[in-house]
Amino acid sequence: MILAASIEWLRNSRQSFGLTRDTLSANRCLPGHPATVYWQRKNGSDAIICESDITMLEQGRVPVFYDYLECDRSVVTINYFVWYSHQAACLEFKVNGIVDKEFGAHKGDWERRAV
Repeated sequence: MILAASIEWLRNSRQSFGLTRDTLSANRCLPGHPATVYWQRKNGSDAIICESDITMLEQGRVPVFYDYLECDRSVVTINYFVWYSHQAACLEFKVNGIVDKEFGAHKGDWERRAV
């Protein structure tokens, strides 16, 4: 339900933000499956692995993992997890003349939502 709502928001918000299929997938890593990274790392690859097939996102075929915790008989917390193979740089960082254009970039990122 949450993923479906996110996909619907993505479809509806594209025009208002000036987003197109190309701008959504250009220079961005989209959600993917952690097994992709696992097997490539196991085979010795250290390359940046970036999912860029927006069709999977549009069709709701991005894997969503979850766990839950029953806090008592009337409360349940559900955690949803989505995997990103690579997080690109978030911003340019400047301190005392030193410039880091890759600030925030890192490999492997789980995003979590709890309800």
